[in-house]
Amino acid sequence: MHGVPQPRGEDQKYISGQSTNKKKPVKEGGEGGKKDSKDDSDSDEDPEKKKMLSKVEDSIVMEKPNVKWSDVAGLHTAKESLKEAWLGESEKLVKSLFELAREHKPSIIFIDEVDSLCGSRSENESESARRIKTEFLVQMQGVGVDNDGVLVLGATNIPWTLDSAIRRRFEKRIYIPLPDEQARAFMFKMHLGNTRSELNEKDYRDLGARTEGYSGADISIVVREALMQPVRKVQTATHFRKV
Repeated sequence: MHGVPQPRGEDQKYISGQSTNKKKPVKEGGEGGKKDSKDDSDSDEDPEKKKMLSKVEDSIVMEKPNVKWSDVAGLHTAKESLKEAWLGESEKLVKSLFELAREHKPSIIFIDEVDSLCGSRSENESESARRIKTEFLVQMQGVGVDNDGVLVLGATNIPWTLDSAIRRRFEKRIYIPLPDEQARAFMFKMHLGNTRSELNEKDYRDLGARTEGYSGADISIVVREALMQPVRKVQTATHFRKV
């Protein structure tokens, strides 16, 4: 895919950029947006299968994000979407996800924090976890089905904890290191956005140099905490002066 795909004809469903709809406290953040998703399929397939596919679609489809439905079938935060419903039947959701991707190929299945679903096997893991791993192996192997046009991507911070059989299925591995000094300086500027401040280019470079080992998420937290300091001072203030 090149650039941001544009909607064509009936392709009015898109991939969601978020899987949660949590609201933050009013004092320190705004409310999350509402998700309005629906299954408009008119097929006469098996009701149980249709219900499963609808559940997967509801987890990944919403109105008007950046990517068009016919180009990408994605799963954001697979851990939450696969474990939240039909206790003991999570492997059916895995199968439904791959079926959905094949129906809309060329497509991409993105599994964030894949280690939470496909970690190394142990004697203490549940039977449900074993079934999920087995189903992932079967679907990624593509026995008896055509997986051409379906790309499976997995992201993890701890790849060494993945089950060895799962690691073999991911033939190509890409290491993404922590941001360097220049990238960290840019991230501080990006997260600060249009917020008024007295920081100049030298200050941003200094922040980049002082935060070696920080990830993008760490820098985001630092900036957010800094921006909240004035708000917290106002919340605890007892005397005010009009200026």
